[in-house]
Amino acid sequence: MPTNYDIAVPPAPEDKHTLNTAFLWLLRLRWGAVICQTLLIIAVSLFLKISLPFLIIFIIIAFEAVSNLLLAHYKKSGPHKINQAVVVIMFLDVSLLALLIHYTGGPMNPFTFLFLVHIVIGSLIMPPKWSWTLAIFTMSCYAVLFLLPAHSGSTMSPLQPLCHQQSDAMPISAAMRLHLKGMWLAFAITSFFIVFFVSKIQESLEEYQQTIGHLQRARDNNERLAALATLAAGAAHELSTPLAAIAVAAGEMQHTLNQDCQHDEPRQELLDDTIFIKDRIKACKDILSQMSSDAGHPMGEQTVSFNLAACLREIVKSYKHESLSLKIEDESLTAHLPPQTFRRVIRSLINNSIDACKADEMITISCLSEKGDREMIHIKVSDEGGGMDEETLARASEPFFTTKEPGKGMGLGLFLAKTVARRYGGDLRIQKINRGTRVIWSLVRDHRS
Repeated sequence: MPTNYDIAVPPAPEDKHTLNTAFLWLLRLRWGAVICQTLLIIAVSLFLKISLPFLIIFIIIAFEAVSNLLLAHYKKSGPHKINQAVVVIMFLDVSLLALLIHYTGGPMNPFTFLFLVHIVIGSLIMPPKWSWTLAIFTMSCYAVLFLLPAHSGSTMSPLQPLCHQQSDAMPISAAMRLHLKGMWLAFAITSFFIVFFVSKIQESLEEYQQTIGHLQRARDNNERLAALATLAAGAAHELSTPLAAIAVAAGEMQHTLNQDCQHDEPRQELLDDTIFIKDRIKACKDILSQMSSDAGHPMGEQTVSFNLAACLREIVKSYKHESLSLKIEDESLTAHLPPQTFRRVIRSLINNSIDACKADEMITISCLSEKGDREMIHIKVSDEGGGMDEETLARASEPFFTTKEPGKGMGLGLFLAKTVARRYGGDLRIQKINRGTRVIWSLVRDHRS
């Protein structure tokens, strides 16, 4: 069931651009690798007079080129598919590089260092679990090169075999074998440190970006709140005089009609209308006062001690919702804070629940205290309105987010409630329950102590 809480569903984080950028650069890197490998093989065969298995190498390079063309079709795919394609590319490239190294010298090939390039790239663009998996897979591919039989090329070739291959003509000494194994061990240690530190740096950068984003949102919200406060103060200033004049005129009309309306039904109706006008003027003044509140700060309102049970009963009594109930744990419970600010907060929480519920769905307001280092007061507003999804729940108390229709909410209710609670030593929490949502508004019973 859709809810109408005074919050908004935030847009999903947009990471498609980052993935597309990484994906495009990987494709460019692979095309560069195909070109460099081709030029290197040509140079080795022409200038170094070394025998190579050209057919096998050609098949590997051709496979790289064809797979690159196929992967290019993922450019317009969604982030999930692109992310999968990036993982496939990294593991595929490590496998192809291992094949090329095997057929061009095995573990003695000096280009084994290129394995580190894939590990670094993987650590930068893949999640940590995939980075570690790729590192282990790369180390395994490097180790397998020691186990595979050496490829010596064509024995009928007039060219010399690749100089760093093991052959009967050039056997590898025990010292060289130990050296090669030491190179693998050094590679494994280096890979571990690269993945570990790059992953940590990436996490720190992500936290930094999140902090920057949070600060930017907070700055934007503060600017919007300042603009709202300025607008509200201007409206209050401009409207206070005509409202006061209307109130005076309505008071004089009420006084005159009270004297002349005995047993006069038309005049009684005018008197009722006059009383209604005065009530609406008072409501307008309350609205202007609430708009003029700077993020929940009570403008000139004194903090006093008052009985919570009586105040909550007064608030609940003003509603006509059929299934609204109140539970008080301690009738003598008092709080020390501005009473009008308290009423505005509780009304805001109740209004959110009413907007989210049908007439027959229960809304329960409960008030209880909890003793600890400081005695806390918890006011819970629970409803059966269908609840929020996880994404909405996470951003519920942020300012200027609302799921209400345009013109029916500014997205400030829960934000101001949380601001007031924190000002008096408490907080606001929102929980998803079986059939709806529970909002817990807490504060220190006597924040002066």
